[in-house]
Amino acid sequence: MQNPHSMMNKKILSVLLIAFATFFASMSIAAKDITDEQYQVRMAQKEFDSANQDYEALSGSIKELEKRIAQQTQQLNELKKSQPAKEERLKKAQNNLNEKQVILDKVWEENKK
Repeated sequence: MQNPHSMMNKKILSVLLIAFATFFASMSIAAKDITDEQYQVRMAQKEFDSANQDYEALSGSIKELEKRIAQQTQQLNELKKSQPAKEERLKKAQNNLNEKQVILDKVWEENKK
């Protein structure tokens, strides 16, 4: 007959072996899960970095374009301010030309006689 301590020791040893095997199996699964999650984080970080870079580039382009538009709007407003004076000059020049043409036509007609 076996010693009761020996049987108990075998049962305890058996239970401990099963516990260790379960523990190491779960550690292996946990390690795999951690590796997978680390990979997912790296991929998410790459996507974030790329999206951030695209956003920053677009934001910079928008700011530059807005600055150019503001400058061109200012230039346009200055040109519009000078337009009435140019139009007045044009009208005066047209009137002067018309008067000189009328005089020339009269002189031309008188010289034909």
